[in-house]
Amino acid sequence: MLEQNNIKITNKKPRLTQFQRGELQGYLNAGITNKSELARKLKVSRGTIYNELARGTTTQVKKINGKHIYTTQYLAETGQAVTDRNVARSRKTVEVWACEGILGIC
Repeated sequence: MLEQNNIKITNKKPRLTQFQRGELQGYLNAGITNKSELARKLKVSRGTIYNELARGTTTQVKKINGKHIYTTQYLAETGQAVTDRNVARSRKTVEVWACEGILGIC
């Protein structure tokens, strides 16, 4: 796998690196929410930004004064964990059969 301009180049779609995910989280925390602007800053497509936000957005629960407060935010660690899980799940397993005999009858 080659890496060029912080984008992993594979046979399929490019994915964000951990560094880019951290940058994305920083931009969102700074108040930049325009998807086109985020895509330009990270040098990826808008679709990649939308997919990454869907992948890394999580809901957290805080208990304040006996009440549950729900907050939704993007976390780079969550996006990386979900990506790693999806990549591991998408790999095909290889079956090995033990064949006996000269004819190779399994």
